[in-house]
Amino acid sequence: MELTDRPRSDSQSTAGEVISRRVRGSAPKLLPRLLKNYAFAMRSFYFKRERIEEMQAKKLSRLLRFSYDYVPYYRRLFRTLGKVPEDFRGVKSLRQFPLLSKAEIVGNYPSGLVAGGQRRVVVRRGTGTTGVSAAVAHSSASLDVRHALFLRYLTFGGMRPWSRLVTLWIPQPYWRREPDREGRLRPTTSLYGYPVWFLGRPLTNIRVVRSIPDDIMKEARIVREIEPDFLFGRPTQLRRLGEAMQKQGISFSPKGVMASAEFMTPTCIAGLEKTYSSKVFSAMGTSETGGVSSTCPRRSGFHLYEDFMVLEILRDGEPVGPGEVGEIVVTHLHNYAMPLIRYRTGDYVRLGDGSSCECGSSLSRFKSVQGREKNWLITAKGERAWPIEFADRVESELGIKDFQVIQMGLGQFVVKLMGEDMGKADVRKWLADFIESVVGCQVSVSFEQRPKEDIWKKYAPVVTQVS
Repeated sequence: MELTDRPRSDSQSTAGEVISRRVRGSAPKLLPRLLKNYAFAMRSFYFKRERIEEMQAKKLSRLLRFSYDYVPYYRRLFRTLGKVPEDFRGVKSLRQFPLLSKAEIVGNYPSGLVAGGQRRVVVRRGTGTTGVSAAVAHSSASLDVRHALFLRYLTFGGMRPWSRLVTLWIPQPYWRREPDREGRLRPTTSLYGYPVWFLGRPLTNIRVVRSIPDDIMKEARIVREIEPDFLFGRPTQLRRLGEAMQKQGISFSPKGVMASAEFMTPTCIAGLEKTYSSKVFSAMGTSETGGVSSTCPRRSGFHLYEDFMVLEILRDGEPVGPGEVGEIVVTHLHNYAMPLIRYRTGDYVRLGDGSSCECGSSLSRFKSVQGREKNWLITAKGERAWPIEFADRVESELGIKDFQVIQMGLGQFVVKLMGEDMGKADVRKWLADFIESVVGCQVSVSFEQRPKEDIWKKYAPVVTQVS
């Protein structure tokens, strides 16, 4: 099968251009569905634990049976295991099922993983920030869930249907057309005449402003002229926008700041809240599954979206306990176009203490995001040094941003610094000493100037090439 990628049609827009001035509503078929799913998501957030687990078990049973009947990859997997869907009773029994990696998605897409009989789906390809870009087909039900959860996240952040939102957009071909000569897939970048990218915001006044490094000052003026109630973007975008506003003497304090899609340290969060005099609400997810968690309404950690997914926190294939670090493993219960069962996200989080949340939700919580699978340091003892602690210490002690530490070997490092930081001998010495103390052995550190264009990639302060 030959696949052709085509970027978004608005990728040629100019810097600072307001891509969409207002999304006024939606097609008759879409709006009632969205409102229904959103209303359910707001209720299910407060369901008792017993009801959530019962709901998960019923949906999981249906998904496993469907996957066995219509998805070739899972049919082969069941037969290899010598089991049928009815052998898996309840969420805990799912631990007997093998984990699904991104490499397996790539190797089995589309003929192995896309369910038979699908005629209208949306195909989303990831950004490839982890080194592998996987395409996933989404059903309308899957998109409904994605949009409802996004609206719930915005609501808990303080947004209302009449609120003005500015989204800072970095043009990348996230959504692509992929023609299928067999006629099984009919992917599209729109549903019912509305761009997929906007479907989560049909009740909100939105402006989408394109971000370009050379026009950050212009971008700051445009955002100030719009006077949005809320800002949404990557943490690094929001930080640079705030810095540009301060340089121009622009006073701007929105009601809330919504940050997502990127690594964020406690120091970064505190800096954003000080810059904008607003609270920061963040969400976490993947291109393959959509959102999986967001900030608690009372800002007491992050709640997992267990009312729509089965979410496991695993370390070496086993569940972790309170306060421990593990990888998020997702089983999406609503995407029948291309079921993902026990998908390894590569994102590691630290669980909370297991106590009940003051917001009233029984959804599980984690305390902090620790980093991605290739974004930790390997110490002399063979242990992992999580990037959240490393990057937060560098940002808080030195005040530098946009740096990157690359571990080439156990004791060999390359540090990339931006602008004036490169010329500061005391900064270079502190970093070399700190890296040596973290790794626990003598190290060789070389310093390089980080290219300006790197700052618009997803922020990855730590990268390891040690297997």
